[in-house]
Formats: sequence, C-alpha cells, structure tokens
Amino acid sequence: MQWSAAPYGGFSTGVPWIEVNPNYSKVNAEAAIRDEKSIWNHYRKLIALRKTHPLIVYGEYGSWLDQHPNVFVYTRTIDSDDQRNH
Repeated sequence: MQWSAAPYGGFSTGVPWIEVNPNYSKVNAEAAIRDEKSIWNHYRKLIALRKTHPLIVYGEYGSWLDQHPNVFVYTRTIDSDDQRNH
C-alpha cells in the first residue's frame, strides 16, 4: 500500500523486498485524502449519505422499464413508520 510520497511509499523505513510502484509519489492514500475528487472522498460522501438517509439502507427497490435497452429506472420507497432510526 502506497501510504504517502515518502520513500518506499511511506510503507517502510527499510528497503522492501518488493519494489514500490514508480507512481507512489503521486498515487497514494495521503494524496487521495487531500484530493476532493478522489475515489476515497467519493466513498466518504456515499457513506455519509447512507448514514443520513434510511431509505438507502431500508428502502424497497422497485424496477421500471426493465425491457428498455438504454434506460435504467428504479424507485426506492420506505414506509414512514419504517424509518428504523434507532
């Protein structure tokens, strides 16, 4: 795992037995955390949405236009008594 732009990707202070990818100075966890458009930050936002909206976790999935080759349409619904905010 390339943790940072430090030598050996911040993984070790010793010489690792497997070479570090040459892109470690640009592609690493530390850089991803700082980049608002990174996959890491994208998943952070998705997790926050999931924690904020019970519909995402408990909502019932309903599919529409299943036979349409170019469209993916669905609904998610939740009973107001089934919010599960406990």
